[in-house]
Amino acid sequence: MKWKSRLKAVGIGAILVAVGYLRVKGGTQVVIHSTGQPMFSFGLIAAGLIVLVSAALPERVVSRLTTVRKR
Repeated sequence: MKWKSRLKAVGIGAILVAVGYLRVKGGTQVVIHSTGQPMFSFGLIAAGLIVLVSAALPERVVSRLTTVRKR
């Protein structure tokens, strides 16, 4: 990932964590989307943390994890 992509990922992850935290702090555990699917506030926090961790991983680790090996 280039630094611009990492910076965008950090921003998106921080927004997801912040929105999830504010929902939990406000007492909202589940919100229903317009499609009728539930969205859990803790899921937003978890997704944000996953994005933040993936943005912090070095390039060689990401390439090693995403490489398909032929046997």
